[in-house]
Amino acid sequence: MASALNKNKITKAARAKEVKSLKLQIAALEKEAKHLRSKHKAVRPTLAQIKDLENELEQYEMMDLDDPEEYTEQEPELSELELLQKQRRQLDEHEAEVRRRTSSEPQESRLFVDSDDYSGYESDVVIPIETSGSLF
Repeated sequence: MASALNKNKITKAARAKEVKSLKLQIAALEKEAKHLRSKHKAVRPTLAQIKDLENELEQYEMMDLDDPEEYTEQEPELSELELLQKQRRQLDEHEAEVRRRTSSEPQESRLFVDSDDYSGYESDVVIPIETSGSLF
């Protein structure tokens, strides 16, 4: 695996995922080594595995030093569904903010036509015509 790391450029998200996986594997092997020690069993194979994983982890960390803009601890790229959900949430929040702003501003209804209005309508408000009690 070590030679493959040097030959191919690995994306930031893939490196972050791999580093996290390696750290979890190392922690599990250290726990296993501790358990084996308590049972007085051979720990050498487990320690060799831990050493190999630590070397691999060191190579990933060196990649991050070579590429300073890409930092492994950033969150991995979102899937398409998660990205759409995030955009929808942002849009909903924006719409709610606009609604809050417009509802908090005093609304003035216009009963008469402005001198600048050339739309042909008399007003924005519909005024009902009284039929004075007669039926049509």
